Amino acid sequence: MTTKFSNLQIIRDHIKTLKLYNNNTADRTSIILNFFLPFILAVIFLYFHNFLIPSIITVLITVLSIFIALLLNLLFLMYSILSRRLQNGGKEPSGKNENESSNEDKVRIRLLRETYYNVQFSVLACVYALIAIILYVLLPLEIYLDLVLGFIVYYFLFVFIVTLLMILKRTHTLFSREF
Repeated sequence: MTTKFSNLQIIRDHIKTLKLYNNNTADRTSIILNFFLPFILAVIFLYFHNFLIPSIITVLITVLSIFIALLLNLLFLMYSILSRRLQNGGKEPSGKNENESSNEDKVRIRLLRETYYNVQFSVLACVYALIAIILYVLLPLEIYLDLVLGFIVYYFLFVFIVTLLMILKRTHTLFSREF
């Protein structure tokens, strides 16, 4: 696959955001919550509800498509915030000294970058879930293909939900500092 269509860098960048700030090592709790918890939930959900009915498929396609559009808008909003900050030379009118302001700007830029990576990853999870749903609808389903595609749909839905909660927390932190 050419680099134009490769999504590996988006996945790598998202995983880089799951590090502890103080020692720059992987945060096991974040990795478990972001990847293993969705896996377990997908298996449980597939065990108790192993099929996708047409009404659920329609709702999922609609919801995921809307979230993709909203998350892409969030990317542009974050870009405009960063652009405005860089146009002002990274300075804002405050009573803080220059060193405090510089450290705070570095934290904001890091948080913006990490949120940007998380938003990209959540869009990617939505797209993967949509592809799995479309394959579920279009392909003649045998028992194993039905289970595999159902698992993929549920897994990426749960990954998306967990990542969306992380994005919500980060945007809250970013915007509470902006206003």
